[in-house]
Amino acid sequence: MLSYLLKVMLIYSLVFTGIFHLVRTTKSIESYKRSATYATLYLVATFLATQAVRFSLGWVDIPDGRYLMIAFAGYYLGFWPVVALISLMLSVTALVLPYRLAGLLVIQVTLGLIFYVFGRRYYRKHKQIHHREMLVAVLLIVVIPLVLSNVFFPNDNYVSLANENLAIIVFTTYVIVFTVLKSVNSEIERVQYLVQMEEDKSVLQHQNDEIMALNEEMYATEETLRENYDELERYKNRVEHYAFHDAKTGFYNSDYLLNMLHAKMNAKELKPYKLLAINICDLDDYREKLGQMLFEMLHYQVGTVLQSVIENEDQQKYITLFVVTYGQYAMLSEGCDRDELNRLLHLAYEKLQRLEIIDEVNLNITISVGGVEVENTDMKPEEQLEYAEAASLEAACQTGAIKRHHEIYWFYADLLEAKKFKTKLSIDLKHNLNLREFYVVYQPQYNVNHQIVSAEALLRWRHPELGEISPAVFVALAEKQGVIHKLGAFVQEQAMEMQKEMMIRHPNTPLRPIAINVSLIELMDSDYFDDLIQRLEDYQVPPQAIALEITESSVYNQLEDVLINIRRLNEAGVAIHLDDFGTGYASISHLNLFPLSVIKIDKTFIDHVANTTQQKTKTVVFSMIDMAHRLSLPVVAEGVETKAQFDALKEMGCDLFQGYYFSRPIRSEEWSERG
Repeated sequence: MLSYLLKVMLIYSLVFTGIFHLVRTTKSIESYKRSATYATLYLVATFLATQAVRFSLGWVDIPDGRYLMIAFAGYYLGFWPVVALISLMLSVTALVLPYRLAGLLVIQVTLGLIFYVFGRRYYRKHKQIHHREMLVAVLLIVVIPLVLSNVFFPNDNYVSLANENLAIIVFTTYVIVFTVLKSVNSEIERVQYLVQMEEDKSVLQHQNDEIMALNEEMYATEETLRENYDELERYKNRVEHYAFHDAKTGFYNSDYLLNMLHAKMNAKELKPYKLLAINICDLDDYREKLGQMLFEMLHYQVGTVLQSVIENEDQQKYITLFVVTYGQYAMLSEGCDRDELNRLLHLAYEKLQRLEIIDEVNLNITISVGGVEVENTDMKPEEQLEYAEAASLEAACQTGAIKRHHEIYWFYADLLEAKKFKTKLSIDLKHNLNLREFYVVYQPQYNVNHQIVSAEALLRWRHPELGEISPAVFVALAEKQGVIHKLGAFVQEQAMEMQKEMMIRHPNTPLRPIAINVSLIELMDSDYFDDLIQRLEDYQVPPQAIALEITESSVYNQLEDVLINIRRLNEAGVAIHLDDFGTGYASISHLNLFPLSVIKIDKTFIDHVANTTQQKTKTVVFSMIDMAHRLSLPVVAEGVETKAQFDALKEMGCDLFQGYYFSRPIRSEEWSERG
């Protein structure tokens, strides 16, 4: 019994070992063809090895496990491996027991096909190998043929039913043991799997912690980047703000103005607009008197006044203020006509008259405004601003209605040529001054008997390229360029040289005084008196031979500064003539304040003195002459051009006359001849 049991266990152990290896191997083979071929050959080899062991040991009464191999072949590999294995087994069996071939063939083929169908359906349903169910099914397949073999062949010595039953018992025991071991092994694997899972979980937790730390770091980095981005945005906004705003005032600057003008020029349809240039008059004087800090405050306050005027207007008029530079502003308007803009600027002027930078110190700010109208794309933005600036500068030079009513001086085509003309003269005066281009002419002054009693020295400039230049143009430019002292000294020297020549040529004839125009800038010079007296001594000319003509408007602007020099000159014997009387600020007070010798009535009054429809003008002129006579001051009428004017003035008691009616200005040679 024990011997039989050991034999069965040996044979079936051999079979199971081969099958187990077969299962492990075929699971790693991806190709079905390869795995089927391998399994067939392996099962055949296992069967042959089993048979070889049985026959070599004489164990023919021991079950050979063929049904078990058939079951595995059908379960794992399909139809053809089963057919091949059955054919092989039949062949071997036929060699041993030929008479049982037919019955075995039917039984084995039938059982193989049944198991094949059962195994394939089960496998397709579950898609995996469940070893416990598989072993039970295999056990049933093994029991069935043993029972049938005993039924059909009860007297056969090949297989004993008792032995087969013992084999079944042994095999069942083996299956149970194998199943238990497999369960234990499965549990061990499960425990190992759980341990591995814990380890993996620990690794994953560590990785998760690292990921969380990295995520927090990334979040912190993101926050930093967001803060940096916000800071960059704020910096960008500040840069854009300062790029288009004046740093001192916060108003739009000239760069933003040019950007807007370029945008308008590039638009599909140009909407007409007006560009104004606004300048504070006497800007350099304010800068010098106030100092930089108060001057910047003045610059801001003037801009604030202009902005307040704009803000009170209808928003549909689209008026924008810009700062060009210190004391210079620009205004862009799309919806205002000329009258509306003049009204706005007049309001601004009224506010500026009341502007106080320092408490209770009224500066009487005045502005000059020039404008250009843009209706097409012919002018570039830079040219538009240049033209408006040219018009503003021209407005500052005006003395008529534009100056009195503070109106806008509008640009016109010839103004640009005039600007270029003045620029050329300014450059030549400042950098290329050549006194040889200047000369002095004398306009005689006559009494009522048409006798010459004095003259006025007038400076003339013959430019080598531009020809004769009017004194009304170059004198103001000379003052701005700082060369008026040189020109004034030149006139004094020419007049003194003429008087010296007249003294030599006519020693017994009293000298007829020559009046010289003097600029406010010269009078403000503390050295002016000493320089003039020194020239008189150098030319050996008495002070009575020279008179100085001053304009009351210029003297009134700097009254205290020039009064000292005027009094010193008068005390030295130099006569003081008040020019353009009646056109200034306080004519009557000047008559009493200055040590005057002569007053000259301005040509604007003389032009209408003979007009019968201008009775008020005649009354004013008569009053001025009478007032001067009451103060024992002789009166000179300027610009007498007709006999009617001369007769009217003579009738009013005017003393001296000067104008084209008597003589045009003459050269020094002719004046010397008349002397």
